[in-house]
Amino acid sequence: MRKHSGILILIATMLLTFFVPFTAVRINAEVVTGTDGNTYQISSSGASLDKWKTGVSGAVTIPDSITYKGQTYKVWKINNSAFYDPTNPNDYTKITSITIGKNVQTIESHAFDSCTGITKVSFKSGSVCTTIENDAFADCTSLTTVTLPEGLKKIGSSAFVRCGKLNSINIPSSVTEIGFSAFLQCSALTSISLSSSLTSLGSGVTGVFEQCTSLKTVDMSMCSRLTTIPDITFKQCSALTNVSFPPALTTIGSHAFENCSSLTEIRLPATIKTIGEAAFNSSGVKNATILATTAPTISYDRGAQNKNSFKLTTNFTVPANATGYDSGKWIGFSKRVSYVNGLAPATATPTTKPSSGGATPTTKPATATPTTKPSSGNATPTRRPSATVTPKPTTPGGSRATATPTPRPSSSGSSSSSSSNPGVADFIERLYTVALGRASDPYGKADWVNRVRTQGYTGADLARGFLFSDEFLGKNMSDSAFLDVLYMTFFNRAADSQKSYWQGLLNQGWTKKQVIDGFINSTEWANLCLTYGIASGTNCPPNIVIQPSADVVAFAKRLYTTCLGRNPDTNGLNNWASALANMQISGSEAAHGFFFSAEFINAGHSDSEYVTRLYRTFMGREPDQGGYNNWMSALSSGQSREAVFQGFAGSAEWAGICAEYGILK
Repeated sequence: MRKHSGILILIATMLLTFFVPFTAVRINAEVVTGTDGNTYQISSSGASLDKWKTGVSGAVTIPDSITYKGQTYKVWKINNSAFYDPTNPNDYTKITSITIGKNVQTIESHAFDSCTGITKVSFKSGSVCTTIENDAFADCTSLTTVTLPEGLKKIGSSAFVRCGKLNSINIPSSVTEIGFSAFLQCSALTSISLSSSLTSLGSGVTGVFEQCTSLKTVDMSMCSRLTTIPDITFKQCSALTNVSFPPALTTIGSHAFENCSSLTEIRLPATIKTIGEAAFNSSGVKNATILATTAPTISYDRGAQNKNSFKLTTNFTVPANATGYDSGKWIGFSKRVSYVNGLAPATATPTTKPSSGGATPTTKPATATPTTKPSSGNATPTRRPSATVTPKPTTPGGSRATATPTPRPSSSGSSSSSSSNPGVADFIERLYTVALGRASDPYGKADWVNRVRTQGYTGADLARGFLFSDEFLGKNMSDSAFLDVLYMTFFNRAADSQKSYWQGLLNQGWTKKQVIDGFINSTEWANLCLTYGIASGTNCPPNIVIQPSADVVAFAKRLYTTCLGRNPDTNGLNNWASALANMQISGSEAAHGFFFSAEFINAGHSDSEYVTRLYRTFMGREPDQGGYNNWMSALSSGQSREAVFQGFAGSAEWAGICAEYGILK
């Protein structure tokens, strides 16, 4: 009996040891019912929303604070399942919108799970929310728009899983972590832009953006700290056409882009080291440019081709000095690898910092893509970009068309004609003046000009570089002064009555980045850039027409003589010159149109003559014997004329010729 009593005492002691602390915690966090009828936990940290009352409908706003026994408590957290009851799943389905109070720091797991009536989620201006936990908005099947606050750091796993109508969400620049399945089966989402703070995309049973079947554009060009795209991240994103990869990317996981059937071209940075099993095998990738001079590790198995990193029909373009693409697992692809001079690394941060007070470019853009096909007599252009042209995101800088307003045109925005443009150098000098309020320093200005001419920086990229520079941010402008600068920068005029519209958006919690993107996506900005002869980096076309300068006409005439060996016909020359002056095509695209025109092909030129004319066009000289021999050897060994053309189009000499004539390379 004593033995049994001792055991009972021991058990009782253990129970007290385990349960007393929990009792103490529960007392410390007192559960109360607020005057609004909702349940809160009160503690020294403040008030956390424990349970929202059932049976509500319409719009719901989480309060900033509550008062209990004469004391005010900030509502700092929304507890697990605050709007979710798995035993009565219809309790919260009549809620149509949620506004999160500004003091909420954390939204816990399943907080709004299965709130199927919610269409919109927003956060009050000044929100301090940093964390959205796992499944917080899972299965909110009517949710279409989410505006997340700057300062948010974590989006948990499955946070928005199966939100099938979600078509617009901003990922704030402060976000460092996105959990696996966070946007799984968000089938209406069309574009995603990720920023420089992001260090981790989650890895799990399902991918972060898996089965986002309407997703077309993914911009990770600003993600300088993101080194890995995990397994199955974009699996079955069947509409995906444009991916800008992180500049420091080292690893692409297995099946990462499996069944991305619309993705036909990719450009991987020089840092890439590993491409996993079936990463692109069942995608639509036909052409892959890989800037790594040492071939990355890939998967290749002739007996199990479904495990290969790429399809066996993929064509590869790599740097001329690259090694390893003809051995090991690459042996199965080696005959489809073209070695090209002049491939520039697609870095998000300049290798040398321009001395413009920290106004550092933030992204490497693409060359403008032509929208019209001019006629040139027999030399009809084939609109096909060169190897140096990188696909451009649908919405520059990661803005979403649905989340970013386009400024309304002023009364002076009617279509008009302008004389030849003043040039890139003047455009950059203007940014120093209107954004930084000073004259340029020689080195900084020269470096910016060089990046436009050799790396394809657009006006939007330059503007972002200046407006997000340490020097500009250090001015600590008021919102009103900030908007005045934007009007001068993007519209070249003082603010009008629409300034209050933009001020209202800032008051509602819009970030300055979102507002800048709104100004960029405007016709006035497109017009301004066109007058300076620089690609705007916007989806909005200009509504003015630039008359070709003498230099532009000379460039077009030069293509007739160096490529076709004849004088131009008047109509053809005018059409080519107009397309070049209005940046509907680049210099490389124009040259491609000539070299692959019916007139040139029907002439039946030998390989020797083909290479000679490439030298005259792209180098402005006759062939040197060593280079000539190398190109002839490449053609005789089976390399296509297209691949040889791309090699010349990627040369530094060609970039210099285009810059001399004021033409986009």
